[in-house]
Amino acid sequence: MEEEVSQTHGLRNSAELWLFALCHYLDTPHSQISMHGSKMQRRYGVENLQRMLTVSQVDPDMEHYLALAYVNQAQSYFLCFWEAADGEEFILGDNSFGLWEGRAAGESGLHRLFLVSPRVAVVLRGNEMRPEALPLISRFFQTGFGDIQQGPPSQSTLMEHIHFVCKEQS
Repeated sequence: MEEEVSQTHGLRNSAELWLFALCHYLDTPHSQISMHGSKMQRRYGVENLQRMLTVSQVDPDMEHYLALAYVNQAQSYFLCFWEAADGEEFILGDNSFGLWEGRAAGESGLHRLFLVSPRVAVVLRGNEMRPEALPLISRFFQTGFGDIQQGPPSQSTLMEHIHFVCKEQS
């Protein structure tokens, strides 16, 4: 799929493809991407779309194909911000953006970590890790972060975290 998309949009390498998708996500309102994803789910079915994302390939000619990954993550994960412990830092490398950690029911990626600074990580945490679900299903997990009790942020907490991340970056 990467080759077809790159050719269609005149992208020369994987970095340009990544930027192309990122610009789409940043320039398109969440509600519009979600609407496109919902239409695709109704048209193709959730199971067929999951299979496209994991087993086969997504047709690059499919209208709004970028909505698939976005909606899948939005429905399967919740957002967390993690700060390194006092006196500690996250290790930043030239290929460590977007690490996956943990397994649930045999599937990898219970946590998706995005290091944005030596002190801050943005984490997409699988819905299975919600505090209310943990006592019921935690025995089916393999993760090094099972002891972290953090649920989805409230709107006010989310804004506090975003301001903290922006302050860290300046």
